[in-house]
Amino acid sequence: MVTKHSRMEKKIMDTMTNHYIISILHKDHSLTPLWVGRRYGRVAAMLRAEHLQETCEFELTALDGERFIPYSLKQEQ
Repeated sequence: MVTKHSRMEKKIMDTMTNHYIISILHKDHSLTPLWVGRRYGRVAAMLRAEHLQETCEFELTALDGERFIPYSLKQEQ
């Protein structure tokens, strides 16, 4: 049986499962998280990082980055 969730329940569930953002890995191995208001699940973050790597080469070079990577917000805790 499928149940409908309220907006609040959905927001809580998304917060629990979508805890990845995209980050730039720099040549000196430092990270710069890209805080754009979007959170992703693990697989979606990996796909998004690959997409950005393919389409934003100029921007990555301008920011002195090596590549885009998924970044887990749970690592900060």
